[in-house]
Amino acid sequence: MIYSIIEAAATITDFIFIIWYIPRFLSVKFYEKGVISKLPIPIALLVFEFLVDKLLPGFDILVMVIMFVAVAVYALLICRKKYFKALFASISYILIIMFFGSIVYMVMSAILGDKASTLQGAQSVPRIIYLVICKLSEFAVYLLLLFMFGKTGSLNRKGGVFFLIYLVLTIAGLVTVTVISANDEKGTFDLTVLIITAVLTLSLFFVFFFVHRLMEMQKKEFEYSFIEEKISADKMILEESNAA
Repeated sequence: MIYSIIEAAATITDFIFIIWYIPRFLSVKFYEKGVISKLPIPIALLVFEFLVDKLLPGFDILVMVIMFVAVAVYALLICRKKYFKALFASISYILIIMFFGSIVYMVMSAILGDKASTLQGAQSVPRIIYLVICKLSEFAVYLLLLFMFGKTGSLNRKGGVFFLIYLVLTIAGLVTVTVISANDEKGTFDLTVLIITAVLTLSLFFVFFFVHRLMEMQKKEFEYSFIEEKISADKMILEESNAA
């Protein structure tokens, strides 16, 4: 049961990336009326992905074309006439989804050697961790693109670099856990491995939330300080004017 849930969660994560990455790259708020009204498009794409996973396992060029069209339509409808950025966001989203799973698989296969077959098993712990690593790697690339184009909001350079380093270390830890799990043919450590995977993944998003909130607080503190300084300066000018 848990394996089916993880596979479904991987597909749902692709949907989450759409409604997080595309609006943020285009500098629009997800909760705005115009954006929410277009939500049926990525929802339909999510349903389409689930059907494809059941009926046509694996990637197919026609499937990817349909996905790109759906994502591009969604981006163009919410882009506020920034059509080039909308197309770039759509293309980058699809390319990352298409290639990063393969890239991660190639790297993991090189590390695992003759145990690489465990990554393809529909019901294996290494397969679960592999999916988690894939989605975290995709998240890292999306975040890096947003960071490069200044679309991370209050997350500044120092906070962004810190989080990306933590993310890379988390992925490295998950790779280590995958190696342990792949070599544990009897499944003795399956539960322990799954717990460690969950803890590492949850800690990553806790750190992301913490860093993001910290940067927001620092930004507000800077804005308040600026306003106070401006008020003090205006008050001084007024006092000097009255004294004259």
